Amino acid sequence: MSELTELVTTEWEKALTSNKEVALPKLAETIIESNKEAVQRESRGLVFNAVLKLLKGIAKKTADDSGQLELFGFPSVIAIPSDDGYVYIRATAATFDKLKAGCVIRQANVDRAQIKLDLFKEAIAKVEPVMSGTEMTLMDAVAASGQALAIQGAQAQD
Repeated sequence: MSELTELVTTEWEKALTSNKEVALPKLAETIIESNKEAVQRESRGLVFNAVLKLLKGIAKKTADDSGQLELFGFPSVIAIPSDDGYVYIRATAATFDKLKAGCVIRQANVDRAQIKLDLFKEAIAKVEPVMSGTEMTLMDAVAASGQALAIQGAQAQD
């Protein structure tokens, strides 16, 4: 449990035992004012995570961009595996080994996408006999299939 979580829990319990009514905004202000250092540490962690999330999104978008270098077909930025996940480098600054490492990442992404596509196609094939040519929703098809299975199960018991 984080330091801030512990502080908030303790203050909540204190407020409940010492007051008949607890106004959450007022309690929040009291906690923030009386624990400025802990709040500052927690705030930095939250901001760090938010910035990191934004950076990951931008890096992924940049590495996946369609702005290919003329004549060669490279993206402007490539992702390369590292001990910390990935590092990113402009394709124009990459050595041949780094270009190959970036290709491995792209191939892994394609392989994962192909697995998901195959599963989706299998699922479509399963519902096609019930849904094809109708305006039935997937929810309707699942309900109809469940009813059919229940009927089959009851007939098998007879």
